[in-house]
Amino acid sequence: MPEELGYDSVEIPFKYQESMECLYLEGAPKRTRRCCCCLHTRKSKYICAGITFLLLTGLGIASYFCYPRGMPEVKYESMSIPRLINRKAQFGEQWSQSPAMLNMETNIDFRTYNPNLIPIKMNNISLSVYYTSSDLKLKISQGELAQAVTFAPRESTKFTLPLILSFDTSDSRSLALVRDMLDRCGITSRWKQQIALSYEAILDISLLSWTGFKPLISNNMLLDCPLNRDSLLSLLR
Repeated sequence: MPEELGYDSVEIPFKYQESMECLYLEGAPKRTRRCCCCLHTRKSKYICAGITFLLLTGLGIASYFCYPRGMPEVKYESMSIPRLINRKAQFGEQWSQSPAMLNMETNIDFRTYNPNLIPIKMNNISLSVYYTSSDLKLKISQGELAQAVTFAPRESTKFTLPLILSFDTSDSRSLALVRDMLDRCGITSRWKQQIALSYEAILDISLLSWTGFKPLISNNMLLDCPLNRDSLLSLLR
């Protein structure tokens, strides 16, 4: 080290060696560091400005299209006439006198409008339906999508949910529900009335499925009874 500083080769006491090393390091040329966007030249300024502009533009476009403009609006459209499932297997020859589960299958058509600018794919929709009246609320049905459905952006989409209606004839509440439904359908009364239902739907959205988050929506709906005397007779045959 002394030779490099221009001194003769002499033995330096150990206590002075540290200060000499500091002097040597201070005299050495310092190396400058470079970064990708150091604005030392006009060219680097243009490059950095271009990269920043492209990033901000891409972020703005993505935010414009992906910004949520609201949840899709779901509206009830129609309900098919229920069909009894395995009537003889459930009740046997004396089915009308045997307390048991009364299961019927039906389809409910919904229409939804997607206000967003990107399509929303539903992997599944799990629906629970409750029959509601002045003093009664009872779960009567549940179902889910037969296949995935995609709600097109800024368009109205129709989809169908297959449901199973279940009534326990050994339960007094279910029997009261059936009587109220027959009355509202005009089968045991002179006038038909709308049936009040409420539902809860769990949405399995493809865009959010990786997070495990499944939104829950609920609403009430009024529908005309799909049954009349003739359809009830054909149902029981």
